[in-house]
Amino acid sequence: MPSKVTSAFGAVLLLLSVPFSGAAQRFLSEYDSTLFIRDTMPGIVRRIENLHFSGYIQPQFQVAQRKGADSYEGGSFADSSSSRFMLRRARIRVDYLLPAKGTNQPLALFAFQFDITERGAFARDIFLRLFDPKGQKLSLTAGLFARPFGYEVN
Repeated sequence: MPSKVTSAFGAVLLLLSVPFSGAAQRFLSEYDSTLFIRDTMPGIVRRIENLHFSGYIQPQFQVAQRKGADSYEGGSFADSSSSRFMLRRARIRVDYLLPAKGTNQPLALFAFQFDITERGAFARDIFLRLFDPKGQKLSLTAGLFARPFGYEVN
């Protein structure tokens, strides 16, 4: 009676003895895609290199003693569940820095920041900041933005 090792070795040997060949898939057209990437990518990158995404999420895991338990925080549990994940807080921010022509100095900053919870999404910051293109000594900010009180972290 052959052992499991012997039969596994025989199966591997049989698979290795079967000839097979493979061929790479060709492009759908004969156009060289490296030329396409080299010609179009720098323009796209220049447009979006000043676009920045940031944010964080704060999930919460809750466990109840029984399925379908009533809860004062986040509503009642589902009838068939005694545990769940909730989204306590999520903050997403998108900034776009518009550079002044011919310099590395910024000309304008567009900022969008949203708070997202299970209760809905709320705009936190939506503003435009214009900078003095000559000396960068003056800026004007307009829109919806939070002003910290004292040393408050915003």
